[in-house]
Amino acid sequence: MAEGGDVTDNIKGNESLAMKTKMSISDRISTAENYKQDGNKCYKEKKYRAAIGKYHRGLLYLRELEDQRNRVASLIGGIPESDGSNVTGLSEEQKQEASKVRMDLYNNLAACLLQVSNPNYEKIIHYCDCVLSQQPDNVKALYRRGMALYHTKAYDDSRDCLLQAKGLCTGKIDPNIKRYLEMCKEAIAKHEAQEKSIYRGMFDKFAEDKQE
Repeated sequence: MAEGGDVTDNIKGNESLAMKTKMSISDRISTAENYKQDGNKCYKEKKYRAAIGKYHRGLLYLRELEDQRNRVASLIGGIPESDGSNVTGLSEEQKQEASKVRMDLYNNLAACLLQVSNPNYEKIIHYCDCVLSQQPDNVKALYRRGMALYHTKAYDDSRDCLLQAKGLCTGKIDPNIKRYLEMCKEAIAKHEAQEKSIYRGMFDKFAEDKQE
């Protein structure tokens, strides 16, 4: 599997693992959690390719819960939901548990993609957005989104995201948040200086033309 491949890329042309095994809802959630833990172990060992694979596998098991809900919704004329937060057949406790595992997997995928060579920053932003859609105060997702935005040169958005993450820190602020905030500040100042230089040059040229 290629590093940083999307979840949908991994199931294209293949049967869902959960469909093959006919697992119960609880077993699917539990298996997804186990894949997350296995991925975390790989991440700590800096085996990022293996960790990405584990996290994707976990999402596949949770994806089947969403697909099940969508099939039921289509039969009764309902509108499927894409975040899996209202899957038919799940208790409230199971919905919360599945959602937490899913958000952890997306967040961990973003963390992995930031570690590989030539990171896909757009995909990192997408994974962080998936987390923040359900957990808007998730500091790690905000920080990783801010990092990715910085590298796409969206400095203002990056700064806003990092400031939000900084404001939510209850204890010691991650030094990386401070570092990226300083980098954003420098990049924004440099961009503003370049714009002023361009406008100054345009004004001077206009003044010269007017004198002629």
